Amino acid sequence: MAATSSRNTETRQFRTQLLVPMKASAIVYEGCLVAVDATGYAVNVTGTTGLTVIGVAEKTVDNTGGANGALSVNVLCLQALFTNSGTDAVTQASYGLTVYAADNDTIAKTSATSTISAAGICTGVDSSGVWVSLGVGIV
Repeated sequence: MAATSSRNTETRQFRTQLLVPMKASAIVYEGCLVAVDATGYAVNVTGTTGLTVIGVAEKTVDNTGGANGALSVNVLCLQALFTNSGTDAVTQASYGLTVYAADNDTIAKTSATSTISAAGICTGVDSSGVWVSLGVGIV
């Protein structure tokens, strides 16, 4: 289920950070997945195609009522732990493979017949969830 507020995301192996202009009327939540859409502006990750997941929001940014680029979000490129999908669970067999963003907080094993966007590369699976390597150019 998608997060609708900040989440405490466990992270490791920080690589870099990006300052990305926000899409008009978009909200991204601290600790949740951030993507850019076809226009190149940052958006909250939803279970759709056409998004390029780029990392995790450092802080919640609310551009409701703002124009494209009125606000920017600091996006962290790193490995982060997310909830494993209950219906399309990632397993250890997915280690090193592309995994998919079911929403801003949930990772799935497959693209659900090309209906959701790639999130990153699986770097671990444990009882807490799925570790995903995130950043520009990862997938």
